[in-house]
Amino acid sequence: MSNLILKQLSGFFILCIVIVTANAQANQQSGKSPSKDKEASSKVSNTTATEQNSNSSESKSESDNSNRVFKQSEVTQKVRVLSKPEAAYTEEARKDDVTGVVRLRAILAASGHVKNISVVNALPYGLTEKAIEAARHLKFTPAMKDDHPVSVYVTLEYEFDLIYNETEVTRKALVTFQPPPQYTETARQHHVSGTVVLAVILKKSGEVNVVEVLKELPDGLTEQAIAAARQIKFEPALRKEIAVSQYAKIAYDFKP
Repeated sequence: MSNLILKQLSGFFILCIVIVTANAQANQQSGKSPSKDKEASSKVSNTTATEQNSNSSESKSESDNSNRVFKQSEVTQKVRVLSKPEAAYTEEARKDDVTGVVRLRAILAASGHVKNISVVNALPYGLTEKAIEAARHLKFTPAMKDDHPVSVYVTLEYEFDLIYNETEVTRKALVTFQPPPQYTETARQHHVSGTVVLAVILKKSGEVNVVEVLKELPDGLTEQAIAAARQIKFEPALRKEIAVSQYAKIAYDFKP
C-alpha cells in the first residue's frame, strides 16, 4: 500500500516538473518575441524621427531665408536693377535752382516690391517725397541665395539735376560710341524679333541712366538692350555753353 502511494506521488511530481518546464520555455519564447518587435519598432521610430527632423531643418532653413533680409555681400546672385525711374523735379525747386542728392535706405524684397523706405539724406521743396515716389516704381530682379529669391538691403540715391528735352538745349548730346546689344540664344531659338525702346537720361557727368522701358521684348532681349545702353559714350548736351543733362529715347532692333 505504501509503495503504491509513493509511486503515485512520484508520478505527480514528475508531471509538475514537466508542466513547470514547459511553462518556462513558453514564457522564455514569448519574452523574446516582444523584445525583438519592440527593438524593430524603436528602429523604425528613430528613422522616421530623423527624416522628420531633416525635413523640418530644411523647411526651417528655407523659411528663415524667405523672412530674413540679407546684405548684398551675403547673396549668391546680386539684385539686378532693370529700370530706375528718375525722380521728378518740383516747380519750387526748379525756380530756386535746388540741386543735390536724396539718399534712401530700402529693402528690395524677394516678391519684387520695394519696401521699408527710409530717408538717409533729404532735400527741400518736396524733392525727398519725389525721390521716395520714384523708388517705389523701381523695377528689379530679386537677389538669389541657394537658388531662392531673397530680400536685400540697398541704398538708393536720387540726384536732382536740371534735365532738359532736346528742344531746350543749345546743342544735343553727341553719341560717340553705342555698342550693339547681344542677341540671346533663347530668343534665337524662339525666332524673336522686334524693337526695344528705352527712355534714358544722358547726364552731364557722362553717365547713362535708364529711366523707363517704353517697349520691351521677351527672352532676355530687354535686359540686353539696357546693358548696351549703359555702355554708351557721349558728349553732354550744352545749354548756353554749359553742360547739362538731357532726356533721350534709344531704340534697339533685334533680328534672329
